[in-house]
Amino acid sequence: MVPISAWSATYYVKNGGNDEAAGTSEGTAWATIARVAATSGYDNIVADGDTVCFDRQGSWSGTASVLSTTPGVIYDGTTYNTGGAQARAKLIATAAGGARDAVVSINGTASNYTTVKGFEIDCNDIGVTGLGVGFSSSSASKVIIDNCVIHNTLNAGWYYGMVISYADSDVSDVTVQNCEGYDTAQEIFCVYNSTGGSASNILFRNNIVHNGGTSTTVGGYNVGLEIKNNTNGVTMEYNKIYNCETGIHIH
Repeated sequence: MVPISAWSATYYVKNGGNDEAAGTSEGTAWATIARVAATSGYDNIVADGDTVCFDRQGSWSGTASVLSTTPGVIYDGTTYNTGGAQARAKLIATAAGGARDAVVSINGTASNYTTVKGFEIDCNDIGVTGLGVGFSSSSASKVIIDNCVIHNTLNAGWYYGMVISYADSDVSDVTVQNCEGYDTAQEIFCVYNSTGGSASNILFRNNIVHNGGTSTTVGGYNVGLEIKNNTNGVTMEYNKIYNCETGIHIH
């Protein structure tokens, strides 16, 4: 069960919106992710328990980390403006990042309750990972990734579709479902913590992963689902994996 604040709000974001508006209706939608992430200077600030709906027909771009989430918030890229051809709101990288940067970064407290659903995450053939949960030194817990498509990292170096943990962080209770990943330099979706970190109670359900390991410089690991190091309690069910040298790698 996800806790909901008694004062939770729903905010809207669209291309051509107005960051000075209230953001609480489609007619007063904000324009930028910077406004979504603002922590001061406005009357309405996104907080634990809120939902942020991105225009499904829109796209937002930025340097390596396009969207850094706030704990306890639902980010929804599909339910607002379903009338067009685009299936999901798009988040597009425009500049390479460091070893711990991702287009979508989910980091926070040990009781995170963050949901990201219905986005196309385009790494745009740039050196950056698509989505990271606890990817920096910050822990995360009770996270849902649903109906996201992640693709096209740079075909060189160590870039992944999705990484859960990886840094010296503790990550637990993460569900990845109904997602697709492809064309990544290294493993497509992986649980991969380093020394001092841990991951537990991770569920991969009903995902499609294909065509990984495209790196031409460091020996791309063409693995669909990778489980590595100090990881406990991973469930993988009803996933489709193809055009990968190894479907599931546990070590």
